[in-house]
Amino acid sequence: MKTSMLSLLGAFIALIPPSLYAREPFSCYVEAAYFGRIQSHNTPFIIDNSLSTGVKTVLGDFHHHFKFEPGFKTALQYRLDETEIELSYLWIHPETSYYSRSDTGSLSFAYLPPNVMNTGTDFENANAASAVYHSAFWQGELSLTRFITPPGKNYFSCAYRGSVKYLSLQENMVLSYTADKVPSPYTVKSYNTIPAIQLGGVMHVHPMRHLTWSILAQGGVGVNTISQKMLWRDLNDTVTVGQNQEKKFSFPFVADMALCLCYNLSSNMEFITSYQATGIYGIALSSQQFIPNWETGLPSRKGYVIFHGVTSGLGLKF
Repeated sequence: MKTSMLSLLGAFIALIPPSLYAREPFSCYVEAAYFGRIQSHNTPFIIDNSLSTGVKTVLGDFHHHFKFEPGFKTALQYRLDETEIELSYLWIHPETSYYSRSDTGSLSFAYLPPNVMNTGTDFENANAASAVYHSAFWQGELSLTRFITPPGKNYFSCAYRGSVKYLSLQENMVLSYTADKVPSPYTVKSYNTIPAIQLGGVMHVHPMRHLTWSILAQGGVGVNTISQKMLWRDLNDTVTVGQNQEKKFSFPFVADMALCLCYNLSSNMEFITSYQATGIYGIALSSQQFIPNWETGLPSRKGYVIFHGVTSGLGLKF
């Protein structure tokens, strides 16, 4: 009987939310990250005219060519009563995707301007074609969270959240066609720098003493400074077809969501793992700058990209 009572008491204590115990005001987190991307895609870069039936576009996007890449996330957090301030940084290893195809006299680029078509250009009836897409992304964020219900004193706690975020997306794509021996490159470099303001909310669930689930959602608008450089070479890389350098602005929509699990290993250490996604709509992707604004160099600002993946690491309280 005594053993049963002790077991019941132990089970009850295990269900007490963790913040009923003393909490240190500062927390520092270091996490490993593994992220992939989803992006808009609608440009037929390489067409194989030798295909008699079906779709002749053999490279229309890079959506399935990008792989998940490693990275890291760090955060410094301060909590006082119902207010929480956090400074975080996420870096993803630069992504590079490559595609090539050979088919004698059959490969063409779909969006040749009238003054280039039927002029012996390397981008029409070529023997080989290739595309290399390089992309680098990172973001920093300063957030303020205000809890409506005190965290940990109930099994559910909710909060509203505001954040200032800075995102950087730098891309470089080279599309090359070979009609003779020397490839002719068509290069587009696009740089997006986006400060943004977001509003949202957080919900915490405390099912037991050492475990906390968190759900976060937020969205807002940013100001994107777009810098773009374009260089189109032809005829065995001896002639410049087009060359431009432009700077424009856009106002992209930026949204985040995260599902997080936190387990207290001790009074000063916790294990944290999460699935996170950041979506940006209204940016200049290099892959979308090949049509048909090559004459003016004006960047297309209708692209979107979603970075999503998992993070896992440790947090220290002090």
